[in-house]
Amino acid sequence: MKLKEGLVLRPLGGKYVAVATGKLTSTFHGMIRLNETGASMMNLLKEDTTKEEVINNLMKEYQADQTEIEKDVDTLLTNLKDNGLLDE
Repeated sequence: MKLKEGLVLRPLGGKYVAVATGKLTSTFHGMIRLNETGASMMNLLKEDTTKEEVINNLMKEYQADQTEIEKDVDTLLTNLKDNGLLDE
């Protein structure tokens, strides 16, 4: 899976936002607000990857509980899928 072309991540006031650019603006008109962990997930999704690879990378980076990371990854992936922002 991979983010669709045209979804751009930018820092904003200590947080991050993802917005659509180019052709993607015809199907996505909103913005996704993210914390640092969400931004890390989005950066991993810029390249073709699997859910398991995202989880493993985040576990190395954040030293957090696997169950919590899996929950966070599932939440973001569901949000991205529901908004048509992932190529699978």
